[in-house]
Amino acid sequence: MHQHEAALADFDQALRIAPDESLHLVNRGITRLNLRHYDDALADFDQALNRNRSSGRAMTFRGLTHHRMHRHRAALADFTSALTLDPDHAGAYAARGDVHLTLGDMQAALADLDRSLALEPDAAWPRCWRGETHRAPGRHGEALADLEHAIALRPECGWFHYQSALVMRLTGSSLESERWRRALEIYEEQAATAETGDLARSNLLVVLCGLPDWDRAESQLELFLSLSPSWHQITEAVDDLEDLRRAVSVDERRLAVILGRLREALERRCP
Repeated sequence: MHQHEAALADFDQALRIAPDESLHLVNRGITRLNLRHYDDALADFDQALNRNRSSGRAMTFRGLTHHRMHRHRAALADFTSALTLDPDHAGAYAARGDVHLTLGDMQAALADLDRSLALEPDAAWPRCWRGETHRAPGRHGEALADLEHAIALRPECGWFHYQSALVMRLTGSSLESERWRRALEIYEEQAATAETGDLARSNLLVVLCGLPDWDRAESQLELFLSLSPSWHQITEAVDDLEDLRRAVSVDERRLAVILGRLREALERRCP
């Protein structure tokens, strides 16, 4: 229900009642991960693994935390360990594939995402990540097939519409404007909601740059920065905008202004 603070209070109480229960630590760590309290989440997963080294769930979510913290090599190690414990863990293959995608190892990304989707064909995020992996070397037909499948599975996810719009621009599809419209609509609505607003505001900035609507993107940038985003949130926005630059033609001058402001903000924060 996205009531993460309420969940956190319940898991705190569960640990007061049963302080040696590693499952409660894992669940609290997942809640902290959802709240983007990455250091606290990592502490919970470390403690859970100290109590139970064979917890593939703790290993997988610690890997996700490392990935969100841009510790990609540590994430790869955790996902590989999780897959040693459970060779049929579709989620660990998917997450490791996403890390390979982030690091630019497209062959390894595709292998992991293919394996994940063979195990769980209707998993939406692995579909999206495989679509992004296909897009990079220009396999636009395969990319669009995966992204449209992801949209069919989860039409409320703005990122899937955004990624589909990028590929449609590259292929000249007449449906491109509808994908941009829907991505914009979803993120505008989410940006006004407390539970999803922080992530939606940075994603809205990326979509506005992709449209492009530079004047509004610059206004959105100022709003995003005024709300004191974390180092991790700013880094994620920079990474997404760099991916946009690689994917399609953009106004380099206008994008450089936005990236410059984000990087200035990064210099004032510590990871």
